[in-house]
Amino acid sequence: MSTPRPHGIVAFLMSDVEDSSAWWATDATAMRAAVAALDLAVADCVGAACGHLLKARGEGDSHFAVFDRSSDAVRAALALHTRLQVTDPRWCGVELRVRVAVHVGEAEPTPADYYGTVVNQTARLRAAAHGGQTLLSRTAAVLAKPALDRDVRLTSLGYHRVRDFARLEEVFEACPHDVDQSFPPLRTGESRGPAVLTVALVDVCGASTRLRNHEDMGREQRTWAAILRTAAHDHGAVTLKLLGDGCLAAFEDPLEALAFVASIAEQLFAASSLAVRAGLDAGRVEIADGEIIGEAVLTCAGLCRRAAPGETLITRSLQRLAGTRAACVALTVEA
Repeated sequence: MSTPRPHGIVAFLMSDVEDSSAWWATDATAMRAAVAALDLAVADCVGAACGHLLKARGEGDSHFAVFDRSSDAVRAALALHTRLQVTDPRWCGVELRVRVAVHVGEAEPTPADYYGTVVNQTARLRAAAHGGQTLLSRTAAVLAKPALDRDVRLTSLGYHRVRDFARLEEVFEACPHDVDQSFPPLRTGESRGPAVLTVALVDVCGASTRLRNHEDMGREQRTWAAILRTAAHDHGAVTLKLLGDGCLAAFEDPLEALAFVASIAEQLFAASSLAVRAGLDAGRVEIADGEIIGEAVLTCAGLCRRAAPGETLITRSLQRLAGTRAACVALTVEA
C-alpha cells in the first residue's frame, strides 16, 4: 500500500454475503465467479473511499477494511450496495445480498492485521444485519454524520443488546436519502432493546428563576449539563436527554437509577444551592433518536410534578424491583 494503514482511532468495515451457503450448494461454479467479481467490487469501493482492504482478514465471501474516517467507511458501504444492484454479467446470475457493519474504536495495526475488542464488536454488529443493510454503531454514526452529504440518511434503530458490547448499543442504519428500504428486526434477539428499563425524570427546582438572574447564564447551564452527563456515565445510563430544567434518563439497573438521582441532587446543591425533585418508574420502553417512549415516562412525569423540592417519588413496583428503600427516596407512592 502506498499510504500507511490507519492507527489510533480507526473506522472498521466488515461485510459478508447473506445465505451464501445456499448459493455455494446450488451452483459452486457460478458462486466462485460471483465472489471473485465481488472481491474486485469491494476493492474498488474501499479504494475510492480512501480505505485499506485487508484480504488476510476475509474468510470465504467476507471482507474487512479500515479507514481513517467513519464517513469514508459509510460511503464505501453504500457504493458497494449500489454496485450490487446493477445488473452485471459478472454476478453470473447470483444474487449477492451483502450485509455491512461499520464501527469505530482505538486500535494499533500489526504488520498485517488488527486485533482487539473493537474488531470483535464490528463482527457482532455485522451478524445482526440483513443482506443489503448497512449498520453503524452509535460512535460510528456520531462521527460520520457531520461529514456525510445530505443524500445519505442515518436512521436510529433503537438500543439493542449486541454481543461483545458492554452496554446496550444504539444501532443506526445508513442508506441513500432517496431510497425507501425496509428490513426485518435486527438479529439481536431483542428488536427494541430490553423489555424493562428504569426511567428517571429529574427537575431542577427554581432553575428558570436562577438562570434569569444569573450574570453568566451560559456558564451556569454548562455546569449543570456537565454534572448530569457525568452522573449518567458514572451510573451506567442507557441514554440521557437533557431538558430545559432537568433531564430524562433510562437505566438497566434500578439501583443505579436511584443512585443517579441522589448523586445529581448532591452535586447540584453543592454547585448552585438548588434542590431537585424526581419521579422514577420501571416499565417497557422504546428508545430511538434519543427519545424515550413508553408508559413509564408518563408515570415519571406525574410523580415528578407531585414531588416537593428535595423529594424523589417512585412507584411501589419499582421499590419491589429495587428491593430496597434507597436513601434518596423521600416518599414512595403507588402509581
